[in-house]
Amino acid sequence: MSSSVIGTPHPEQIGASSRQFAGMPVIGYTKTKRGNKMELTQKQELYISRYMRAVADALYGRLNERQCERALSRLQGRVREQINAAGKARPEDIDVLDALRKLGAPERQADILARIWGGESGAAESAASATPAQSSPPEYDAPSPRNTTDAPAKTAMDAPLRKETRPASVWLGVLAWCAEQWDLPVWALRVFVALIGAVTFPAALLVYMAVYFRLRVSGRLGTVPPLRWFQMIFRPALTALMLSVIHFAGVYGVKGVCLAYDTWLKRDMPDISEWAWFETEAGRMFFWALTLLVPLSLFSAMPLANAWDYSIKRFTQACVALYAIVVSFGIASYVTGIILAFVREFTGG
Repeated sequence: MSSSVIGTPHPEQIGASSRQFAGMPVIGYTKTKRGNKMELTQKQELYISRYMRAVADALYGRLNERQCERALSRLQGRVREQINAAGKARPEDIDVLDALRKLGAPERQADILARIWGGESGAAESAASATPAQSSPPEYDAPSPRNTTDAPAKTAMDAPLRKETRPASVWLGVLAWCAEQWDLPVWALRVFVALIGAVTFPAALLVYMAVYFRLRVSGRLGTVPPLRWFQMIFRPALTALMLSVIHFAGVYGVKGVCLAYDTWLKRDMPDISEWAWFETEAGRMFFWALTLLVPLSLFSAMPLANAWDYSIKRFTQACVALYAIVVSFGIASYVTGIILAFVREFTGG
């Protein structure tokens, strides 16, 4: 039977609703009372991962990300203590299952962690530190070692997700809610809105966010993640500032070239209309950059599901960088036109 040191859970053992806890500290079963390194089999790791996932699923939506990380880290420490109490370098399956049973049902552990890390200590702290005999917790219905096989982790962990878990296509859940209320196929509504949004962007995006806020305030969306107010103010402001800096740097860069040409060469500017497109298009480019990217940066600060906020943030940053490249190309085109005009005049061409 293969074995591995605990602390390296298999990625496929982590449920979709528990992905927000991917950065939490790993379980560190390093030493027993005898000073030997403790090793567990894959089956035993599966028992622990299944229990931790059940607790994480029960915690979903009740704590913020930082609180969840700290709460699950503390629970991992308690699991470690329970298994280390056996004093074995290679615990049996029954030792691991007994340790999990002593911790109680995952739902009870989630309730305790939610009360403690959600801000209520007092009785919750005493409940968390109480022994199983004192608090009489409902036992964890652990699987029997005899009926458990070394099946692949993906099959063993293929459990149904909680209702709060949103599919990968969801952003804020507005269209899913509308489709449910209007009894429409959600995919058809998304296609329809996408077609309208492609024509009316960014107005469609602003309407989408306005509808989300209205549904959120009225409580119709149920459990929703907290808003990141600082990011919702900081990201649009930073995007507008960066676009402004790039725009005015380009405009005054062109003016600086004209001033240098007039001051040093004592000549009037030549006709370089085919190269001076940036002078005429700079204002229009700046307007559309602000109109398109500022709402998009605000949208990237919303609590979007399945890391869509990160993807849209990166897309917005890429668009800002592209705008800077276009402005730089406009300045380079202007300078190139002046150089070519000077060369033609010098050579008599």
